[in-house]
Amino acid sequence: MDKRYNVDLSIIIVNWNVRDLLCDCLNSIYEKTLGITFEIIVVDNASSDGSVEMVRAEFPQVKLLANSENLGFARANNLALPSAEGEYIGLLNPDTVLLNNAFGIMIAKLKDESNIGIVGPKLLASDGKVQEPCARKLVTLRSVIPRLLIGRMLATPLGTHLPPAEYDISQAVECISGACMVMRREVLTDERIFNPQFFMYVEDVDLCYETVHRGWKIFYLSEALVTHYGGESADQDSISTVLYAIKATYRFFIKRYGKLTGYSYRCLCIIVSTMKLAATWILRRTPRFRNDPVWERRSLLYPQVIRCALYHIEE
Repeated sequence: MDKRYNVDLSIIIVNWNVRDLLCDCLNSIYEKTLGITFEIIVVDNASSDGSVEMVRAEFPQVKLLANSENLGFARANNLALPSAEGEYIGLLNPDTVLLNNAFGIMIAKLKDESNIGIVGPKLLASDGKVQEPCARKLVTLRSVIPRLLIGRMLATPLGTHLPPAEYDISQAVECISGACMVMRREVLTDERIFNPQFFMYVEDVDLCYETVHRGWKIFYLSEALVTHYGGESADQDSISTVLYAIKATYRFFIKRYGKLTGYSYRCLCIIVSTMKLAATWILRRTPRFRNDPVWERRSLLYPQVIRCALYHIEE
């Protein structure tokens, strides 16, 4: 460990109203992390479920930053950085559980290969299946089109996934998930982790884009295993999170690929949502789908997406 730092790793967890999952996450870190020194910093985004009280009572060794408002994922992570005393910076979602010594494995990789800037583990869903966003290519307009057409989460920029067999192979990739990653401090610019223009979604994609284009490697480690329940905070306000995803994707395309790509994405959101809204209206007039809650939600979602893309996407 560099003598300038007090511990090997600072693990930052941004929490919003997932107290019980956060408790399980913290317990798994202390149980599974071996061979390195670490600290945990929990940034709570004004939870109302007793998360702050739980951390204070059950994990007094954790550094706790309790915000009076929801700052979003990017700004909350940035807020923790000045308090971090680790040589390396780790990010972890509260809806995760470590299955093995994932952080020890990731730190070892960074120490062994100096050209690697960020590493990430294999993320598994609660059913044990691989979550494909844990290793992928960088998002482009072409990769977003299928997601727009058939995706459950409209327009979330996941990028192009690897072939299924590739998830059993540790390798350099273009992008990993912000649900769990460890990075060198040297990859960070402007004394922050994420660009604060992203409230939630795409901040990890933007960080990976910046890291790759500055000459660092990003590495996926299949032997580091983490269960990620996924979307537990976001699902509490699902329509709003879709709109956040659309705005964030637009900002990413404008920033990294130019105005033409950004405006093309905006037009695609309007066209595809209009088509889906028309189909929803037709289907809801049939007995089978008239009272279906899924289609009822879609009938509420698509007009808001259209309105967002027309008038509010740059907010």
